[in-house]
Amino acid sequence: LENQGSSARAIAMGSAFVAVGGDVNSLSWNPAGLSSLTSAQLALHHNFYLQDLTQDTLLFATLQGDLGSWGLSASYLGYGSLQGRDANGVVTGSYNAGRWGGEIAWAHALFQGFAIGLGLKGNLLDLSGAGYTNIAGDVGALWDVTPAFHLGASFANWGTDVNSDIANSVIRVGGAYDWAVSSNNQALLAGSLSLEPFGVARLNVGAEDVINSFLALRAGYVAGLSSTLLQGLTGLTAGLGLQLQDFNLDY
Repeated sequence: LENQGSSARAIAMGSAFVAVGGDVNSLSWNPAGLSSLTSAQLALHHNFYLQDLTQDTLLFATLQGDLGSWGLSASYLGYGSLQGRDANGVVTGSYNAGRWGGEIAWAHALFQGFAIGLGLKGNLLDLSGAGYTNIAGDVGALWDVTPAFHLGASFANWGTDVNSDIANSVIRVGGAYDWAVSSNNQALLAGSLSLEPFGVARLNVGAEDVINSFLALRAGYVAGLSSTLLQGLTGLTAGLGLQLQDFNLDY
């Protein structure tokens, strides 16, 4: 779940977002994407996952001239009510668990069309009163091959072990293409590959069609390249967005 991201826009596009810039939600996929911001952005997300899992995320990014672009994020992932058992498997009641997270990120263009990004994050897992922490980092690059074609890569969530368990890092590479269908119809095509060195691998593809700078239609597909017992994190994705001046509402 740490590697799923939080943006409704990106998830609707099959999470193929590593090469998409100019969006505060790049914090979840590739910090280098913050380099192409045109204004400060604030985003709030509420996600429903499997069972009773919910996630709330607050993101903010701003431009600081020659100092590059900076981003901040804060999140809480709630695992809901869990059933507790003792060493013999006897039910002892229920308990709650949740994870707090925060990140600071920086991005800067090294030269025209090529940017890098760095992020530093911390996580605190509260498991029935016991706390587990780790510190992790993100690094990414974004290359505008042409004004319309972009390539991106990132290595996210590499950090300290969590109670002797390896941090859940992920490597992402991909591309995106801005397609001006007409004067009032702008499309975005994107694809990526994500690989968790100690976990799963996925192929992500997605598309977005923005009509009259107001209605955004999105669809994608997430193909699992490794066998897991989890359902609901792969397959078709879809969503829509409404844009009113500087305000966006995405589902």
